[in-house]
Amino acid sequence: MFSLEAIFIGFLGSAIGAGVAIGLGSALSAVLSQGFLSGLPGLNILLFEPMSVTFVILLVMVIAFLSGTLPAQRAAKQNPIESLRYE
Repeated sequence: MFSLEAIFIGFLGSAIGAGVAIGLGSALSAVLSQGFLSGLPGLNILLFEPMSVTFVILLVMVIAFLSGTLPAQRAAKQNPIESLRYE
């Protein structure tokens, strides 16, 4: 359960972040290419390739999986009585 939740949160965070980055980057690229750089043919200031965005999303999901699973696995090995003694 913790693993799926961590993967889902990692996916949501990276997908929303990638969407915002692509939106702002495309808008910024359009504004800058309309300005003093408009004389350069074929100018694309920021390029977002689908494979690189997909790789970053998958990498964030793996990191989120590890950061959610490893502490949960360590906590599962603890004795519940010992863990709650100091609460």
